[in-house]
Amino acid sequence: MLILWYSPNKRDRDRMDERKPHEIIQELYKARLEWLDEAILAELEALPGLPDENDGPWFGTSSCMWQQEQTQQDASLYLALARHVEKRRLKRGVRLLLERASYGDFGEIMRGMHHRFEGTYRGYYSELADLCLELAQSTRLGTKLWALDQLARKCDRRAIPELFKALYQPTRALC
Repeated sequence: MLILWYSPNKRDRDRMDERKPHEIIQELYKARLEWLDEAILAELEALPGLPDENDGPWFGTSSCMWQQEQTQQDASLYLALARHVEKRRLKRGVRLLLERASYGDFGEIMRGMHHRFEGTYRGYYSELADLCLELAQSTRLGTKLWALDQLARKCDRRAIPELFKALYQPTRALC
């Protein structure tokens, strides 16, 4: 059976409050085990970009965007799809994940994504570096941040000029 978008019914939405985030992500992952690779990539492509940590409106010290239920659902689906991308080694999926990445690390969901990227490109790290060098030119802050983060982790010499350029630019001037 092929489902292109997870839309929880009322009972599931009520249960979401009872479940821990990792349980929700695991359920989303398992619900897609039988899907074709193309369906996984299509769902990822349809997923909106995650909001930046500094997107408003603000409440206290954090963005209200990340307190919204839809944002939490999108982030859970993002992480479940990221696991599929790695397990199936869907290289095109890494681009889609980076293009939807959040600027910042709300809830520390982004900092482990490099494992998914590296697992997808296992043994082909220069191809991953090629992709990240291209995406480091993005005007989207989250895409640029996590592409640069990945480049710094793999110590690809070609990344040095990009990393130095980013080092001397104010945050909003990165793009």
